[in-house]
Amino acid sequence: MDGSLLWVYEGMTEFWGEVLPTRAGLITPEYFREIIANSAATFDTEPGARWRPLADTATAAQVLYDSPHAWQSSRRSVDFYDASVFLWLDVDAELRARSQGHATLDDFVRRFYAGASGAPQLKSYAEKDVYDTLATVAPMEWRTFIHRHLDSTGTAALMGALERSGWKLTYSVQPNASGETLQKRHKETDRQWSIGLNLDKDAKIIDVIADRAAARAGASPGMSVIAVDGQKYTATVLDAAIFAAQSTHKPIALLVEDSDYYRTLSVEYYDGPRYPHLVRLDGSPDTLSALLTARAK
Repeated sequence: MDGSLLWVYEGMTEFWGEVLPTRAGLITPEYFREIIANSAATFDTEPGARWRPLADTATAAQVLYDSPHAWQSSRRSVDFYDASVFLWLDVDAELRARSQGHATLDDFVRRFYAGASGAPQLKSYAEKDVYDTLATVAPMEWRTFIHRHLDSTGTAALMGALERSGWKLTYSVQPNASGETLQKRHKETDRQWSIGLNLDKDAKIIDVIADRAAARAGASPGMSVIAVDGQKYTATVLDAAIFAAQSTHKPIALLVEDSDYYRTLSVEYYDGPRYPHLVRLDGSPDTLSALLTARAK
């Protein structure tokens, strides 16, 4: 299997799968930004993004699809879906900048995917065809531009795409609306941005962020959380403990079941609730809002 172009035929599908419902009014621009913030913060937090480039998640897709959830944040998953949204967001911003706002990603899509009138045709393409078509919309060396996203580690290209679109990632105590929806849908408790762990509906740890407080205290996937600060575990109890530790500056005590043993983990985390959002960058063009605006009939 050659998955090297998954950032196009899956990544672009993911991009339009979120942009077009917003243009149609099925979701609000505010909720779209919460989706983007949730994705950006996951890349900002997970250790896997610091050593594994986006291109590698695409070429290893046939392996990563069946990999377990445990330690997923440390190795990356098939997140070329989410990461490619930022890649194409960056392309859209670059097209607008080079054309003084006259050309957008819509123009590329029309040229790249539109075929001749008449009977349907099967027309394959290679990576070079993507760059050549982009160059007909706005001349430049597109391969180098896109490979900043594909080949680099860390989040500089991803966060740069946000900033070029007029927004930046921030964190606050206010829950992320998209994250709340995902947690209800999957029946999970996601606290990766604060103490650094995710739990399923049965209080079993799905994954931990390797360099955050819970992992440093000894938490690992497969353990079950029984109690928090001496009180039977619920998500509400955990959140109350995270909030209280900010003022008491005392470690959060997690009683966990680890196979046939019980252990109390001392989680030293004092920064309170932490959820991702996007905020406007003053003085920069808001190309993200322009992208999400409905097109004339």
